[in-house]
Amino acid sequence: MISLLKNHQHYGKVFFMEQIDVQNNKKYFIKSSSSLHGIIDISKELRGIDWYNSKVKCKINYEICIHRKNYMKIKFMEIKGVIPKLSKKTYQSNLSYIEKVIDHYCEVWKSEVINEKVPLHGDFSLLGNIVFINDETPVVIDWEHFESNVSPIGFDAMYFLFELIWFEASQTNNISDDNLTHLNKMLLNLKSANCLNEMFINKPLEATRRFMSTNYKYWGSQFNKIPIMFFTKDQVDFIDNKMFL
Repeated sequence: MISLLKNHQHYGKVFFMEQIDVQNNKKYFIKSSSSLHGIIDISKELRGIDWYNSKVKCKINYEICIHRKNYMKIKFMEIKGVIPKLSKKTYQSNLSYIEKVIDHYCEVWKSEVINEKVPLHGDFSLLGNIVFINDETPVVIDWEHFESNVSPIGFDAMYFLFELIWFEASQTNNISDDNLTHLNKMLLNLKSANCLNEMFINKPLEATRRFMSTNYKYWGSQFNKIPIMFFTKDQVDFIDNKMFL
């Protein structure tokens, strides 16, 4: 049985479907496109997955079903695990997950630290793009924005953390001191692991947003929907002034 889950989401050109094999009780996810842009996005995602798989033990398993000039179809095996959901206290309710993801980021990207630029995930988000196997081991999925060696080390982790701050603030109309204290701890962990470029040391949120604005082409039509770009200047200054790196 095959069900359509998403059709050209975020102005993309890719169909996303779910397939359930009732005989062996296995679930697969399928991405396909007959558009040149969609085929490019899928190909880019596979390059990202291949890079990621080369760094981790829990790999993303996929099969290229069809790859022609005018059509591409990929089947991914389901990764069974937990994907956190948006809640009123999104940051506070996910502290253990946040810490696991920051540790995972350092483990995966640490071999790239010697390079001036590192690979970009581009949507390193707890809410939909990270699966926790056995509620413990993170697996990062959805690599459609992948770019090789274009990002300062630490960018995806900064994106991840500041997005969570924004989501909770949007639900509660408040940026809590507890969240910012924990955020500062995570940034210090990145710094001590040599996984935080010096450009983020002063005014980290401003620097993260500036990198995105300068390199908006990596997000294409989705750039205008990126949550951390909705912070007001006062919020950016307030958050950055609470960071002590």
